[in-house]
Amino acid sequence: MRKYDVILEIQGKPVAVGYIEGELFEDARFHYDEEYLTQNDPKAISVSLPVQKEPFSAERTKVFFEGLLPEGFMRKTIASNMHFDERDYLSILYYLGKECLGAIRIGEAGDEDKTGYDVISSEQVRQLAAEGRPNHRNLLSRLIFH
Repeated sequence: MRKYDVILEIQGKPVAVGYIEGELFEDARFHYDEEYLTQNDPKAISVSLPVQKEPFSAERTKVFFEGLLPEGFMRKTIASNMHFDERDYLSILYYLGKECLGAIRIGEAGDEDKTGYDVISSEQVRQLAAEGRPNHRNLLSRLIFH
């Protein structure tokens, strides 16, 4: 049985909200975590997956989570490179799950992967922005002298 944790970033902090569980991608179902449900005002990960105790059907699970993945050529390429069936959204989701759209991450149950953000100063932001800015003096001198 495969089981993947679903992590939602809430106010900058990763929160385990539930898990996807199933033998195959065809029967995998999303469940909200019981501990998450006992929190004050738990948030749904989607309008299509409102907060509830019962697991969602395999179809509703697939429709939502498959929507987080690339489509068409990109999906075929990823599946081919990883030797996955392109219909196996769970394997692709796990492979790409730390880089999903929005505030959701997917990881194998029990992974202790520490991800997050480092706070940087305004000066560091300016330095990073300057790295991508062309040097206009050098550009101007090349245009004039060449």
